[in-house]
Amino acid sequence: MNPVRDFKVKTVLEYAVLSLLFFLPWQTVWIFREGTTGVPGTSLENVWQYGTMGVYLWDVIAIVCIALFFLLVTRRHDRDDIMFTIKKNKGSLLFVGVALLFVGISLVWAQNRDIALYYAIRFLQGFLLFVIIQSLQVHWKKMALTLIAAGSIQACLAIGQFFIQEVPASTLLGMAYHSPRVLGDAVVQTVDARWLRAYGSFPHPNILAYFLGIAFLCSATLATRAEKKYEMVWLSVSTILLLIGLFFTFSREVVLCLFIVLGISLLWKKREDRNTLYEGISPTTLLVIMSCIIVATLSGVYREPVFARLGIGGLERLEKKSLQERVSSLEDGWKTIQHAPQGVGVGNSTYALEARDRADGVKKPWYAYQPAHSHYLLIAAEIGVLGLLCFLAFLAHLAWKLLRRASSSIAFVLKQRLFLFAIFVGFFDHFFWTIPVGIVLWWIGMALSGVDNSSDVS
Repeated sequence: MNPVRDFKVKTVLEYAVLSLLFFLPWQTVWIFREGTTGVPGTSLENVWQYGTMGVYLWDVIAIVCIALFFLLVTRRHDRDDIMFTIKKNKGSLLFVGVALLFVGISLVWAQNRDIALYYAIRFLQGFLLFVIIQSLQVHWKKMALTLIAAGSIQACLAIGQFFIQEVPASTLLGMAYHSPRVLGDAVVQTVDARWLRAYGSFPHPNILAYFLGIAFLCSATLATRAEKKYEMVWLSVSTILLLIGLFFTFSREVVLCLFIVLGISLLWKKREDRNTLYEGISPTTLLVIMSCIIVATLSGVYREPVFARLGIGGLERLEKKSLQERVSSLEDGWKTIQHAPQGVGVGNSTYALEARDRADGVKKPWYAYQPAHSHYLLIAAEIGVLGLLCFLAFLAHLAWKLLRRASSSIAFVLKQRLFLFAIFVGFFDHFFWTIPVGIVLWWIGMALSGVDNSSDVS
C-alpha cells in the first residue's frame, strides 16, 4: 500500500467533484438522438424535447469522479472508510435504493424504452454522485465557495443578457440563441414590449434562477458569519451580484421559495450574529438592508416587467397562458396517475400523453405536451405511487438526520437552507426530473445537505 498514492487519488477525486460543480452550468452537448413522438416519417411525427438524448461535457467529469471512486473502493483502507460512511447513511441509501429499483422496473412497461433507459442511467449517475460526496466527505465550505464562483459567472452572464436582450448562440459553451423576437423563448410581455428573461448558460431561466439561488444562499450564509472583514466584504459583493442576476430571471417560483426558506431559517435561528461590520450593525442586518434597497431600485427601474410578472394590474396574455399551461400539466399528471398508478415509465409521461391522445383522435401541437410542473407529482406519474413514497421516505430520513445535528453552526444553517430550498422548488417545477443538469443539481443538493463534517462547529 502506498499512502502517498492513496492520498493523491483522494485529492484528485475531491478536485474532480469541485470541478463538476464549477462546470455544471455549461451545457456543451453531443446530441446522439433527437426526440420525436407520433408516427415516424409522416406528418404525425413531432419534435419531442424531453426525448432528446445527449452527452454533456460535464458528463465526462462525472464519469471521471465515478471511475476514481471505484478505484478507491478497490483499496482496503479506503474501502473500510467508505463502508463506514455508507453504514452511517444506510437508512437514506436503503430508501433511495428501493426508489431507484422502481425506476428500473418502470422500464418494463415504458412505451419508449430507449428514453426510459437514458433517464434511468441519469438517475443512477446522480445517485452515484450522491454516494461519492457523502463517502468522500468533501468539506461543505469548499463546495459552497465553488458554487459561489460558478454562480457569480452565471450572474454576470444573466445581467449582460438582460441588458442586450439577447442570448448569443455558442456551440462551444452549449448556449442556444434566444431573443424576445423568437416565439417560444421565455419572455415577460407588457403592453408595449417583450422582455427576454435571462438564461445564463442554462436551458431555461428557472434552472438558472435555482442555481443562482443556491449560490446566493451559500454566499449570504457565509457572509453573515465571516470572521474577517475582507471576507465579509467580498462575500457581500458576491451576494449582491447573485441577487441582481436572480432578479433578471424573473422566476416567481424560485424567488417565492427563497423567501420561504429564509423566513423559516430566520425563525429557526437560535442566536444573533456575533460579528459586526459597523458598530451596532450585524452582517445579517446590513445584508438585508442592502438587498432590499437593490431589489426596490431594480423593481422601480423595471416596474413594467415586474408588475406584469406579478400580475399587478391584471395578468397579461403570456402570463395567463403560462398559468393555464401549468395547471393543465398538473391535471395531465393527475390523470396519468389515475390511469396508471404503477407509472408510465421513467421519462415517458409526455410520450404516453401524446400516444393516448393520438389513440383517442385528439390533436394537439407538440408543445402542448409538458411534464407535470411538480417534481413529486411527476415521480408518481412515471414510476408509480410506491416509487414516490420511497423518494419521500428518503427525503424524510435526510430531514431527520439534519434535525438530529441541529445547531447554530454555519454548517447546519447552510445545509438546512439548501435542503429546504430544493424541497420547496420541487413543488413548482419538473426540471429536477426531466432535465439532465437539473437531475444532477438535485442529487448534489441532497448530498451537500447530508454531508456530515462533524468538526464544523463555527
